[in-house]
Amino acid sequence: MTKADIIDVIATATGLTKVETEAVVDGFISTVINALKEGKSIEIRGFGSFKVKKRKGRVARNPRTGDRVLVDEHFVPYFKVSKELKNSVNANLSAAMPSAPPPLDQLKTEELGGEKGAAQDNQRKLDSTE
Repeated sequence: MTKADIIDVIATATGLTKVETEAVVDGFISTVINALKEGKSIEIRGFGSFKVKKRKGRVARNPRTGDRVLVDEHFVPYFKVSKELKNSVNANLSAAMPSAPPPLDQLKTEELGGEKGAAQDNQRKLDSTE
């Protein structure tokens, strides 16, 4: 869902025009951004909270050259989901999504490629190519 989709849904639900709704959505986003810039946190009960975390400086490595690079201490915004939202999403998606397949150790050996299992079968294939 994009910002434009959100604006369409809210405009339809409230009867506001898309221009009015866009102003409200932009105002919300600006308010959150400005509060985070000031180091404040924003809590929306039943939804979650926006906060700023401090990341320590560290030594990293440039993946292209392999050179060591110093990454300065910096701040990053993050969002923490409320328990209510997490539970609501899990309840809806758990009912809609198919269950996960059983763990490999619970599958019968025939399902894994015969008596010796898929891992040994794959190893035989690798050995035959050498």
